[in-house]
Amino acid sequence: MARILTAYPQKQVKRLEYTLYGIMLGALFLIYFGNRLVLSLVGRFTRQTKNTKIITNSRRYDSRIYGVDNLRFEDLPEGNVWRQMAAAVPENAVVLDVGCSTGHLGRMLVDSRHCTVDGIEIDPDAAAIAAQSYRQVFAGDLSDGDFHNHIPLGAYDVALYMDVLEHLAEPGSLINQLERNLKGSGFALASIPNVANWQVRFELMRGRFEYTDLGTGIMDQSHLRFFTLSTLKGLFEQSGYQVDWIAASFPNWHPLFEPLRFLPRSEDMRLRLLELFPELLSRQFLIRACPVWKA
Repeated sequence: MARILTAYPQKQVKRLEYTLYGIMLGALFLIYFGNRLVLSLVGRFTRQTKNTKIITNSRRYDSRIYGVDNLRFEDLPEGNVWRQMAAAVPENAVVLDVGCSTGHLGRMLVDSRHCTVDGIEIDPDAAAIAAQSYRQVFAGDLSDGDFHNHIPLGAYDVALYMDVLEHLAEPGSLINQLERNLKGSGFALASIPNVANWQVRFELMRGRFEYTDLGTGIMDQSHLRFFTLSTLKGLFEQSGYQVDWIAASFPNWHPLFEPLRFLPRSEDMRLRLLELFPELLSRQFLIRACPVWKA
């Protein structure tokens, strides 16, 4: 099972190690941006164009865009947010998957962690697909007070908010509202994009803050809210939760890290860079928080 790459609370780090890895990270940035510059110039002079894959709104709930229908957590790379999430969900837990889409996540929890999973989904077509593998799916809008009354009280060990809170105008009200559906030992587990990631910072330095197509990452056009490590922590604390930990994540080998492949223990170095510089490198944060009245 995956280890949790904890970004909060911060662990003590030796100054020498931090300095050496900082120099390594600086060198990786120089190599990466130098390569990008060369490719850009070559493309300009040869008039090369890059075809971008556009995910339309009609495919938003198509589980094929995730490519995880038959994927096991063991197949996911270290540092992947779902792999770390699996390590954080207890075996045989009763889980409420909020914003479950077609159920790609819950299916993996059922298969890999032997969990019992219920879902909440606003899109009825996606909910129907998820219902094929979930115990029950509540199809509707949580902003409707009557709809929320259908969800059993004190029934769940874990409330999952995987890539959903950033799509809401008032995410705090939702996690506060669903406190009462957790058991006495229950907790919330959420993943959310990190807007302080180095790629977003680089674009801001160039004067750009541009949205991308659905399903394409941090700047997804459907995102209404943006969070850093500190504001994510603040979101849960202001909503009546005590934060246990926040983990950093990076889905796979980004081209930034490619030069490390030529070195021994390259995977360990990649993960250590992520642990030492989570606010800069992490694509997403995974947070575990417990309602204060349950803590």
